[in-house]
Amino acid sequence: MLPRTILPLLCAVAISTVYCNEHDPSKGKIASFDALLDTLTTGTDADKRDGCFALMGLAESEPNRKDIAAKGFANALIDMIKENGLLQEPALRALGMLAMDSLNQKAILDAGGIEALTGINNSNAKMALELLKMDASPPGGVELDIPGFKTTYEMVKAGTGPPLMKGDVVAVHATGKIAFSDKKSGTKFWSTKDKGQEPFQYKAGLGKVIVGWDQGCLGMKLGEVRKLTIPPAEGYGKAGFPDWKIPSGATLLFEIEVLEIEKNHEEL
Repeated sequence: MLPRTILPLLCAVAISTVYCNEHDPSKGKIASFDALLDTLTTGTDADKRDGCFALMGLAESEPNRKDIAAKGFANALIDMIKENGLLQEPALRALGMLAMDSLNQKAILDAGGIEALTGINNSNAKMALELLKMDASPPGGVELDIPGFKTTYEMVKAGTGPPLMKGDVVAVHATGKIAFSDKKSGTKFWSTKDKGQEPFQYKAGLGKVIVGWDQGCLGMKLGEVRKLTIPPAEGYGKAGFPDWKIPSGATLLFEIEVLEIEKNHEEL
């Protein structure tokens, strides 16, 4: 017997195959996308629901995701979500899947995705909203807050690909400094780039590193570089870290570069 979690994906693949092979075989893939988009915008509720599963099946392929982003599927899904009816759940599942792709993230943002998803108590909506907010972060040169925390960060270099999420395994280069009073520079206490050191690997968002580091790196992408400013309460606190000569109450500065992300995030 197949696990329950596999059945929706098999249904999606089967339905998407129907769209690719039967709607207009003579015109190929492009006609099938047009037919599916038409179904999602003008079809019956039952057809729209099947269309959401078909879209999920098509989105398994990277070349298909480019066409999906270009053809306006995000707008169709968001319209269904805003209607807040029986189609909201399948539309949220499809949108959540598309939100994991950078091209479709932009399409969803342009279609008003953040506004449409805000306040919806649904795991797919929450996941998509988190991904979109990460993608919408301003570029470097600006010190950014992390909601619910005192640590701040500045993007030094943009990255590419899916963002780092809770539960992902990430490898980074990191350089840590004890901040001077200006909190802009400091004394180095450790770096993975020093002789004899290696990149540091950990599981993100699960408390495997100090709080400021853990929260400050969520949302980073492959190749991205951030500077973190971590206050004592989210660093080593009153105890400090004598092995690295970090005194009590020290503010820490870290520069983090993402070298590798192994996607294994937990569903929110």
